[in-house]
Amino acid sequence: MKILIPLIFVLIELSCFSQDFNYFDFEKRFDWSPYEHVSAEILKSNFKLLKEKPYPELKHLLDNKDKFHLVDIDNDQINEVIYNGWNGGEGEMVVIFKLSKNQLVEVQNFYGRILAKRKNEMNQTQLLVLDYSCCAGYVDHLQTFDFNLQTGQFEIVKAIVKLTDTEIPKERIESKRFEVLNTPYYLRHSPEFVSGISDIDFEFKPLVGQNIGQNIAAIYQKGDQGTVYSETTDSTGRVWWFVVMDSKPDFKNMLFYDGNNEFDDYQPIGWMSSKFLKELE
Repeated sequence: MKILIPLIFVLIELSCFSQDFNYFDFEKRFDWSPYEHVSAEILKSNFKLLKEKPYPELKHLLDNKDKFHLVDIDNDQINEVIYNGWNGGEGEMVVIFKLSKNQLVEVQNFYGRILAKRKNEMNQTQLLVLDYSCCAGYVDHLQTFDFNLQTGQFEIVKAIVKLTDTEIPKERIESKRFEVLNTPYYLRHSPEFVSGISDIDFEFKPLVGQNIGQNIAAIYQKGDQGTVYSETTDSTGRVWWFVVMDSKPDFKNMLFYDGNNEFDDYQPIGWMSSKFLKELE
């Protein structure tokens, strides 16, 4: 039993990753219909507290009142107020308020768009949040927040990241662990070898040479490990694996960067040629 329980948690975590890839779709929106909207009266009466958080004008605040929702996030049978929408600058923001006698008190805020609300293994609220790239950015962070009863705050417990143009496969295979056999070994944003001038919609200095390796997202070393969730075969017969790496390489060997929520313990995803990857039992 001592072995079985940790194994179950590992399998749950791996299966969640497989489902979460789909949330990188920028068109996805969370269905807030099961939750109540906050009334205009509450927003008006709290305008001084809400000003600049996130809207500076009452009219703009009321025009976006559908972004405020009554949700019980801490299982105390009392609704909190969650705002999720434009933050007044780049991207979107989540702002959480405690509601007491029609008075709103901000308790936490972080960046991104809520795409899922569920329960974790401790029966606490879990949010899946897309901190997507904006403006000059080219990295998307998909972050899992768990509610911590002791601190009364949401905390990031894991995150997977990709370059904006990374191809997400539609088909999945049974996940399996692997180890890298060669140094250097490249994580790419598409299942192919690309050289020449990049024509993708973001610009950066190539990791390998000046005009080659344009689809290389990170450089890994022999012994690095990860998990494969999908595979495809290119026109030459080469098999490519869609992978989640266990960790990121040194910052000099990757194009990824921390998101707006400054969580740096993320796991890069992308494509690797399976030729020099060893499946682990």
